[in-house]
Amino acid sequence: MTIVEKIVADERIRVEAAKKTVPFSVLQKKVDELPTNPPRFLQALKAAKPLALVAEIKRASPSHGVINSEVDIIEQAKKYSAAGAAAISVLTNSHFNASLDDLRRVRKNTLLPILRKDFIIDEYQAYEAKLAGADAVLLIAAILTQEEIKKLSTLATSLGLDVLVEVHNESDIEKIAPLNCPLVGINQRNLADFTFDYTAMVHLHPLLPEETFVIAESGIESRTDVCRIFQVGATGILVGTTLMEAKNVFGKVKELLLKPKLKICGLTSLDDARAAAEAGANYLGFIINVASSPRSLTVEQAKNIVQPIKKEFPGIQCVGVFVDEKSQMVKKAVHTISLDIVQLHGEENVEEVTDVKKVCAVWKTIIIKTPADVERAGCYRGIADKILFDAGAGRGKPVDWSLLKNIPVDILAGGLNPDNIVIATQTVRPEILDLNSGVEFAPGKKDHSLINNVAALVKNTV
Repeated sequence: MTIVEKIVADERIRVEAAKKTVPFSVLQKKVDELPTNPPRFLQALKAAKPLALVAEIKRASPSHGVINSEVDIIEQAKKYSAAGAAAISVLTNSHFNASLDDLRRVRKNTLLPILRKDFIIDEYQAYEAKLAGADAVLLIAAILTQEEIKKLSTLATSLGLDVLVEVHNESDIEKIAPLNCPLVGINQRNLADFTFDYTAMVHLHPLLPEETFVIAESGIESRTDVCRIFQVGATGILVGTTLMEAKNVFGKVKELLLKPKLKICGLTSLDDARAAAEAGANYLGFIINVASSPRSLTVEQAKNIVQPIKKEFPGIQCVGVFVDEKSQMVKKAVHTISLDIVQLHGEENVEEVTDVKKVCAVWKTIIIKTPADVERAGCYRGIADKILFDAGAGRGKPVDWSLLKNIPVDILAGGLNPDNIVIATQTVRPEILDLNSGVEFAPGKKDHSLINNVAALVKNTV
């Protein structure tokens, strides 16, 4: 007997015992007395942009063991809600150290739609879910016949519940094909041996109708994973273990939601730096000893801005931009100015990047004009902490974003402004947006209203 077969067998025993405690007719009557509300789980997912996150409450699993046994599930749910999750999934199966009581508790403490995540094999469980406050139930195609999926889906819909039908392979998709399921989850985990197949989305997504809302499940750990999934068509993700293990739940949710961070570069005054920090910029950029730039600062000038701004805004990250400067001088400037990150914006080689990394994180700029430039960026992957893609110094024009559509983009710079950052983000999905002249009224002079506008767009739109 496989682990899944054991779970299903135990769930059948639990359901039969529950029916003796609360007869089916009694449970139905209780549900009939509830207010009639239209389904809202799928509606919430469709409203989430650029993609929907279903954040899961999961203390443990048969495949992973204990994940977070000490978690306060109420606080966890509140963090998910505050960080921007579209919905919450709650495990309710005893094999996951969970029960329906977990769902009831979460329901009392969040307004987000809730998915009952369990091994649903009986109509009784749909009524349980509705009474506990769920907005949707999970149906796993691998453990149900086509007729059972149809019957349970029809019942759930009649109760005002949405249905997430989970598939793992082509056989599952063939099984559900005649049912026109509006919401499908593609699980990247093999239920037989619990290994991951990270190509599942690539192979299975094209087999589903175009109008299907597709959620990727299992094995999602990083922004890179999400970008890969997003590029092949998923419009939602369901994440449990990664969020339950995260030390900074809020930050991890933001990362997985593909919400970019913001860098304002070319700062030349304390007032402008303060305005950027107050607007919500994550990074402040200072161009050091670049005579050709009207935004260039000496090491001492940069120090006089960076050190007070870091005292005033302890969480801010300050980036020093250097162009073909000797690495020894760069490392000295890092300590003098109190920089957190160095951005090497010239023709620095791998050895120079490695040398500067001895003292702080390093971002390497690659000027992108042709596909060959994109390939050149690969030389620095794993060497530099992040790769910054730019269109070239002083051009004020965007990168040809089509060159970057199918690769992970750490930082996007070049000609970005309030008019194009939304489309740029939707096209490329960068981790960080880097703006300079696009938020200025004159070279080196920032327009605070433009900075605020950009920060609001990043927070609320992209």
